[in-house]
Amino acid sequence: MDAKTRIIASSKKFLLAIKSSGQISQKSERGDESLQNLLEAYQKKALHILTRLDRPVSGLVLFSKSSDFTAHYIKEQDAGRVTKTYLALVEGVWNEKLTELSHYHYHDKKNKKARLTKDPMPGKTVSEVSLTCKLVKALDRYSLLEVSLKKGRFHQIRAQLAEVGFPIKGDVKYGARRGNKDRSIHLHAYSIQFKELNAGMVDFEITPPVTDSLWKAAMEGV
Repeated sequence: MDAKTRIIASSKKFLLAIKSSGQISQKSERGDESLQNLLEAYQKKALHILTRLDRPVSGLVLFSKSSDFTAHYIKEQDAGRVTKTYLALVEGVWNEKLTELSHYHYHDKKNKKARLTKDPMPGKTVSEVSLTCKLVKALDRYSLLEVSLKKGRFHQIRAQLAEVGFPIKGDVKYGARRGNKDRSIHLHAYSIQFKELNAGMVDFEITPPVTDSLWKAAMEGV
């Protein structure tokens, strides 16, 4: 996909684009080609990333074109008025009683993993994290979930789902049985809702890639 094809919405203040799994969201010191590089070259202007996705995750990424929108979005997010919704295919049959997950989160930078506990970790900088889950569809060996959160921390969804025994398909870093051949994981940033600067609420969504047979089966009839 070229830059133009990736753009879902664009205004004077923000740009919303779709990221493929395997691509990084923002500029890297290692020089890897990123969605941000691609869009900045096309737009011929600097963009500030507001919603970063992990390399193996696909879906919507929001960029700001102005400092006032950046400040506005961060304020809205801190107030809990931004909602990001993901679709996740997890291993196993989901327990529908698990509607909200809450943990203490610690970013283990040395091992590049999220660590979770039910209680604060002495001597560690931790954050309280939570997300809501809803079963969308049950397959033979997998469950399609709709996952919503307000802010989001490093590997939060991946770690929290694995913590309760439902790792995302392909996510061997967090306990999946096997990886996907293309190193993707079955997690997709599906929608985002936020208040536009000096305007009303905006709502955007994009479905997962139908080229993947499991995504296609999961999304059929949904």
